[in-house]
Parts: sequence; structure tokens; C-alpha cells
Amino acid sequence: MSRLDGTGAEKRLPQETHTDKALQLQCLLLLSEVYRWRRK
Repeated sequence: MSRLDGTGAEKRLPQETHTDKALQLQCLLLLSEVYRWRRK
């Protein structure tokens, strides 16, 4: 996963990058849940 996304993640520590990815995934899941809930 050495993809350059322009956020400077490649310059940070691997642990921080891993945490960032986990947080992004959580946010996406939460947003999708809220989106589905609001569409009902």
C-alpha cells in the first residue's frame, strides 16, 4: 500500500498511517449507517 494520496501519510510512521486508515474506515462505516438510517 505505497499509494501516494497526497496527504503526506507516506512520510509518517507506519503505525500512524495504520491508525489513519482505521479511522477513515470507521468514519465511512458510520456515514453509511447514518445514510441508510435517514433514507428509511
